[in-house]
Amino acid sequence: MPKAVFAKNAEAAFRALDQQEFKVIFLDHDLHWMHADNSIFKGTGKEVARFVAKKGSQGIVIIHSRHDDGGRQ
Repeated sequence: MPKAVFAKNAEAAFRALDQQEFKVIFLDHDLHWMHADNSIFKGTGKEVARFVAKKGSQGIVIIHSRHDDGGRQ
């Protein structure tokens, strides 16, 4: 994917998503080792997913996560 945009954290993802529309978005729940605790929302892939939903993105969203509970949310 030569035109892929990588975001290393939720804040970088918010900036990228504000700057352009994406055809495909890949999300992982655990963006930091502490996110394995499912009670955390701030800075997680879950927060990015909510941002994408509120923005009304028309792209395909693919959730990839080894954190089963986090990925389902």
